[in-house]
Amino acid sequence: MTKKKFLSGVILTILLFLLAGCSSKATMNDTNLEYQHLLAQIHKKDEQIKELQDEIADLNEEMQSFKELNMKYEGFEGKKRFVEKEIDILALPLGNASPLNGIGENTVVEINDRVFSDGESWYYVTIPVYDTPINVKGWIREKDTVPYTKDKQKLVQSDVYFKKGTPVYETDDISLIDSLQPTLTTIDRRGRLEEKSNGFAVIACPGGEYLVIEGKYLRYPQPE
Repeated sequence: MTKKKFLSGVILTILLFLLAGCSSKATMNDTNLEYQHLLAQIHKKDEQIKELQDEIADLNEEMQSFKELNMKYEGFEGKKRFVEKEIDILALPLGNASPLNGIGENTVVEINDRVFSDGESWYYVTIPVYDTPINVKGWIREKDTVPYTKDKQKLVQSDVYFKKGTPVYETDDISLIDSLQPTLTTIDRRGRLEEKSNGFAVIACPGGEYLVIEGKYLRYPQPE
């Protein structure tokens, strides 16, 4: 074997060794990436398991509420009550029951029933809504309401009304009405009174529509 051939063999051996090392290193890197990916998946599954465990605990607590639910039906006078502060309507006449929907402040609600449960009196009510008509009925504590009387009438924000033919401005900003032309409503309308200023009122109507009308056209629910 000549010296030249010997050197060529040595160089070839070194190159093969280096290539093998690079391949091994690349394989190790790929394995490490796959390992990290699996760890991330395990962590994600652990979080999902924790969420499911929390949901199961909540459902068990609610099931316990059903076992403890005792309702004594009571009579009531009048079909309307006034809710002065924001509260939730609940799925059951129990303090720990699930909320179904919210009632805005200064709202007149319709009474459907009255019971004594969980140590206090409750009303089963219908509330005004302005978007999707779901969860419009639920339970509220009697102590969270007051009788709807004449002195409460001008405080009402939900529902207020205005008649067919009322001039309306299609805006939620009273300061803009001077630059707008009013149109006449073609039907009776209802909504939530959002603001009153300078003799005008902003009404949030069903479907996300906001209208400005003169305050003299506002109509409030009649006390019983």
